[in-house]
Amino acid sequence: MDSIVYIADMETYELLFINKYGIDIFGDVKGKTCWKTLQNDQTGPCEFCTNKFLVSAKGKPTGIYTWEHQNTSNNKWYECRDQAIYWFDNHLVLMEIATDITQRKLQEKELISQAAIWSSLMASVHEGIFEIDQSGNTTFFNTTALNLLGYSKESALKGKSIHALIQHKYANGKPYPVQSSQILNVLKTGKDIFIDEDIFWRADGQAIPVSYHATPVNESTGITGVVITFEDISERLKIRQQVQDKVQELEQFNKLAIGREIKMIELKKDINRLLKEQGKDNKFNLDELL
Repeated sequence: MDSIVYIADMETYELLFINKYGIDIFGDVKGKTCWKTLQNDQTGPCEFCTNKFLVSAKGKPTGIYTWEHQNTSNNKWYECRDQAIYWFDNHLVLMEIATDITQRKLQEKELISQAAIWSSLMASVHEGIFEIDQSGNTTFFNTTALNLLGYSKESALKGKSIHALIQHKYANGKPYPVQSSQILNVLKTGKDIFIDEDIFWRADGQAIPVSYHATPVNESTGITGVVITFEDISERLKIRQQVQDKVQELEQFNKLAIGREIKMIELKKDINRLLKEQGKDNKFNLDELL
């Protein structure tokens, strides 16, 4: 059995029994005090001792109490299942079954660390990022996505239809059929898409112009969702409009300038004609103006 099993007196803390697995780790400590031999640097009974949870006010066993603890003697983590049982002389003793879960705790720590790194990364990027599942319901939003869409908490969005949240109607207010959704279509095709110009609807009912990239999440079981990255292109559209306005302004100016030049040529022609009728030389060389 890959678990430490020991029995200790609940009043004197004397170890009455320890199995071979426990002896291999702590030595033959039967007859010794549990808090002196199973832990390090204890000057008295362990502050985390579970005796108080194992017996009711009437002195009856309360059942199994499960907890996790890092042993101070070998620094390993154990899942402990403690309970009060009746010993041979009919008095209550503590029985603990402690299973080594150190590897699991290390994996949990690594996952927590990775999750923290991922969370920090997602919070720092300037693009909005969100994910949907196979049903088109949201599973994740980074901070930028929440800010761009006008939400303060991810919980307000998770588990809801992405189409109903941000793509339920066109800019003119007409309903946007769910079957026309290019994002949801990625779940069917399994192909990446990039949309240069579209709109998403915010929490306040306002539309924001966006460009977005939708990528399927492929696992061994097939497509399990879609990750969407997007950015607000309001500034880009503003600059484009300013450029278009300047071009139109220049075109109008050119038209006016050309029209004015044509009028000047006609006027000079009239002056030359009048001078010619008077027998005088031309004042303007029209060949230079053509």
